[in-house]
Amino acid sequence: MPITFKAGDEIVETVITGEDGMAKLEYVVQAVGIKGNKGKVTATIDLSRLSASLRSELRNITTLPFDFTVEGIGSFACDVEMADNDITDGQNAMLAKMMVQALEKNGVTVKRNAPIVARGSFTAREAGTVQSLNGQMVLQDITFEVFFINRNTQSVLSSVSVNVKGLGRDSEDALQKGLNSLRLPPAKLSEAIGKARLAAASSNSGDVPQR
Repeated sequence: MPITFKAGDEIVETVITGEDGMAKLEYVVQAVGIKGNKGKVTATIDLSRLSASLRSELRNITTLPFDFTVEGIGSFACDVEMADNDITDGQNAMLAKMMVQALEKNGVTVKRNAPIVARGSFTAREAGTVQSLNGQMVLQDITFEVFFINRNTQSVLSSVSVNVKGLGRDSEDALQKGLNSLRLPPAKLSEAIGKARLAAASSNSGDVPQR
């Protein structure tokens, strides 16, 4: 029987059970699916070869989770900065504050001159107009990205992005409405932090990822 192992939403490998009915996977920890220093690999059995009656009986016991903790990773600190975004200083400050709050909720220590930098990059484009009960409204398509960067090498360790729409009376109003609704997706942010954290730990120690 095929057993599919996944880390987060990414398939690691599909293993066919042996004559003893067992499936074994040696897993080298990757950043995918890691939140902080904790992660999970799930093993799911494919029941498609079984009869409909057997599938209905077994459907609730098809997935087994394996939780793990990556040891040897200390506290994670990073600096926060904004790219040269084409918005006002006040709007940049608002986005920076949102980044800091989101990072701290994920256990990150925000610290000036830390070796890892979380850099926020913002782009917006006018995506046309929409007719509403209040008249014609302007639509802004907004993308906000956070890049975790090694300060010394300037290499990107990981990133997370979010896209929102802003609808307002004019371009500025639509932009502000979009900015007000911006939130970094918690699951994707946690995964990006975990990836940056593992990369930073590996770089500092020279160790390979743990098994």
